[in-house]
Amino acid sequence: MSYALPYATRVRISVYNLQGKRLKTLVDAQQVAGHHIASWEGRSDDGTTAGSGVYVVQMTAGRLNATHKIVLVR
Repeated sequence: MSYALPYATRVRISVYNLQGKRLKTLVDAQQVAGHHIASWEGRSDDGTTAGSGVYVVQMTAGRLNATHKIVLVR
């Protein structure tokens, strides 16, 4: 997923299953303004492979909160 920041801010992007359990934190850092890319290879923080299905990606950047559904197909 690509995203652009208009100013430097702390960014947190995480992947959750539909039960609300956080599987993976993709980004959790202060980032500079500009374009950035975060990717998920379908693994949880502990290295477990996620199965095919629907997942939720949540992004917080400053005052912005965005949530999107994604589909992982194996």
